[in-house]
Amino acid sequence: MWNFLLGIFRDKADGLLGKVIDVCFMFGLIGGIGTSLALGTPLLAEGIHSLFDVEKTLTFNLTIVVILMVFFCICLYFFGLKKD
Repeated sequence: MWNFLLGIFRDKADGLLGKVIDVCFMFGLIGGIGTSLALGTPLLAEGIHSLFDVEKTLTFNLTIVVILMVFFCICLYFFGLKKD
C-alpha cells in the first residue's frame, strides 16, 4: 500500500478499502493504456501509409498493435517500475 493512503485511511488502508482502491487503480491503468493504444494505432498507421505507401488494412493495424504491445512488454521487463 502506498504511504499517502496510510496517512489518510490509517489502519483501513490494508483492509477492504485498500483492495478496492487497488482494483480501481488497475482498471484506470488498463483503461489508460488501452486508450493510448487505440488512439495511437490509427495515427501510426496513417503516418506509415503516407511515408511508405503501405495499404491500410485490418491486418496492418493489428500488426501495429502487436508490435506496440511487444515493445511495452520489453520495456516493462527490462526497465520495470522498481529500479535498484
